[in-house]
Amino acid sequence: MIILKEVKSKKDQLDFVKFPLQLYKNCPYFAPSLIIEELKNFDKNENPVYKHAWIKQFLAIKNNKVVGRIAALYNENETIMQNKPKMRFGWFDFINDEEVSKVLVTKIEELAKEKNLTTIEGPMGFSNMDKAGMLTFGFDQMTTMISAYNYDYYPKHIEKLGYLKEKEWVEYIFNAPTDISRISKMATIIENKHHLICKQFKTKKDIEPYVNQLFELIEYSYGNLSTYVPLSKQQSEYYKKKYMEFIKPEWIKCIVDTENKMVGFAIILPSYVKALQKANGKLLPFGWLHLLKAQKTNSIGELILIGVIPEYRIKGVTAILFREIYTLIHKIGIKVIESNPILIENKDSISLWTQYNPILHRKRNTFFKKI
Repeated sequence: MIILKEVKSKKDQLDFVKFPLQLYKNCPYFAPSLIIEELKNFDKNENPVYKHAWIKQFLAIKNNKVVGRIAALYNENETIMQNKPKMRFGWFDFINDEEVSKVLVTKIEELAKEKNLTTIEGPMGFSNMDKAGMLTFGFDQMTTMISAYNYDYYPKHIEKLGYLKEKEWVEYIFNAPTDISRISKMATIIENKHHLICKQFKTKKDIEPYVNQLFELIEYSYGNLSTYVPLSKQQSEYYKKKYMEFIKPEWIKCIVDTENKMVGFAIILPSYVKALQKANGKLLPFGWLHLLKAQKTNSIGELILIGVIPEYRIKGVTAILFREIYTLIHKIGIKVIESNPILIENKDSISLWTQYNPILHRKRNTFFKKI
């Protein structure tokens, strides 16, 4: 018998956050999130998204043991701004037991009907800054820090429950070029022709004047995608604080014009996946040491975000960004670069990779159901 328990207490919340550590204990492709960061995400005093959204979390219990989890998410801004009366679901994990997945998903459907919502979609978080999509291809590939891993039985379960594929993301991997003379020459020509400057950041103080522009450009670059829900001012501040704490300034590359206006950016990080596996969700006592080591010595880099305003995309500004990325990664020995999940409709981002002979090594989808 499956018992469905709503998360109410601190212990329940900890059980919810730590369940993947149990489920993926022996999986070499999974990387756990930091427990402290996950708890902050669900803390209504920490995360400003709860000013216009709500969440209900549930645990599936069988034989006095947690065997699954799911969160029901409702974002009022999505309903108002996009006219989408939709229930999202996220943090959806479960053992390979159809009774467990059915109990969890059925509860989400009940809540959606109670709120007179017409569509359910997931897995996803509250915003585009959260992890989204269920892995449908590449189950034998190690995940990245900003994307989720799941077993191959997940999509089989959700499809059996009547859900259809909705949005699709693709992820690429390619070898970093050792000879960057050609792209460097092209980047210099473009810089001179359009009077552009690539900013070099060494300290957090250096980048502070550009952080607001960076987030504005992120919104501008991705605002036309179908999954996009604008961030509130409070959310933007929350994410700035969250991510700028661990992103070293030199990993952020920004291109500005003569008026110091940002026209393009890229953020690349050394892969933290193996470090997160060793940390096993904890910063203490030694988790932070694994993360620190990953910053200094790494063979894999993750291109987290890249964006260029439309009028500069056709001017080849990405050549400048890739020159800066390649120059940086050679310093710490990165040999392979992975993309972030790219929405299949985002042709501009996908086209950036074609010249580097990329390998498509992961796909993920959200799934939806009309109710």
